Amino acid sequence: MRLQPMRINVFNLHCIFRRLEICEQSLPIFRVKSFTISKKQCNRCRKTDKVDKVGSCREKVDKVVLKRKVIVLSMAQLLHFLSHSHLGSIIMNDMRRQQFVLIKGQLKLVDVDDVGLEEPRCSDDFDCRTLIDNLHYSSPSSHNNINSLKCINSRCSGFNERKNVFNAAKHFTTFLLPYGAPDTLKNRVEELIAKFQNQVSSDILLEEVIRLKDSFAKGLYMGEQTEKVAFRQVRYADLIGLHDYSCKGSSSFSSCRISVSSVQEAKAMCQSQEICRAFVWTNEKSWTGRNIVYFKNNATNWSLDNRNTTLYVKLDL
Repeated sequence: MRLQPMRINVFNLHCIFRRLEICEQSLPIFRVKSFTISKKQCNRCRKTDKVDKVGSCREKVDKVVLKRKVIVLSMAQLLHFLSHSHLGSIIMNDMRRQQFVLIKGQLKLVDVDDVGLEEPRCSDDFDCRTLIDNLHYSSPSSHNNINSLKCINSRCSGFNERKNVFNAAKHFTTFLLPYGAPDTLKNRVEELIAKFQNQVSSDILLEEVIRLKDSFAKGLYMGEQTEKVAFRQVRYADLIGLHDYSCKGSSSFSSCRISVSSVQEAKAMCQSQEICRAFVWTNEKSWTGRNIVYFKNNATNWSLDNRNTTLYVKLDL
C-alpha cells in the first residue's frame, strides 16, 4: 500500500526513533515502532532519525460511512483485544472516531497517545464506585453493573474494560447499530445496544456481535415467506444506469442497492415496495457474504451481455 506523503516542518516538530509501520497489521491496534520526543530532548538524535514526511494509510472514520456493521464488529474485536492484551487490561482514555482509520474495511486504532496500561489505584471498593460515578453513566442498570467492581491488590479490577465499553457505546455503537437492520432484527439490535450501554464484558459483546452478524449474513431472521407476486427470471440481463430510485437502507445515494441473503428475500423486499418493478441479482458480495441486489422501478430496455447478473421482473397478476 502506497503512503501519500505530506511535507512537514521538522525544525518545529520532533525527532523520531526507528520507524512506524502500521498499514498491514492484522490486529485492531497498530504496532507502534516509533515515538516522538520534544526538540529539547533531541540532542542525541542522529540526522537520519529525523522525519520529513508523514503518510496517511487509509480513509478516516466518520459516522456517515455506510459500513456501519463492519465498524461495530471491528470495535467489538478491539475491545476484546484491549481487555486481553499480553500487557494486561489496556484503557483508551480518549476513544473518538478521530483516533481511528479504516484499512481494507477494518477499523484500526492509530492514535495511542491516551492509552493507559494500569487499572486505577484504590484503597477500598468505595474508591472504585466513586470513579464510576464520575463517568456520568446514564442508566441506573449500568450503575448497578459497574458498582460491582472490586478493589483488588489496590487496583479497581475491571475498570479499564468497562470504561472502554462505555466510550465505545458513547461514540460508536449507540449511533451506528440501529441503522440498516431488518425489522425482524431490531429487537436483537436494541438488546445489543443496551449491553454496550450497560458495560457488559468484552467477551460477551464480541460473541453477541458475531452472532448478530451471522444472523444477518445467512438470513436467519427471516420467517416463512409467502410469494404473493410472480417473477420472470431473465439470465444475464442487466439494467445498468436505468430505472434506479433511492430507497431506505441503500448503500448508494443514486440507486436502491441493498444486500440480501437469498433470492427469496429480494423478492419479498420488491413485493413490499409498490415502486419496485424488478431487481437485478448480482454476483457482487458484501463483507458479510450477502449478494448485492439493485431494485428497479421499471424493467424495459434490458441488455443481455452480463454473465454476472440475473434480472427478476415482477409480473402483474
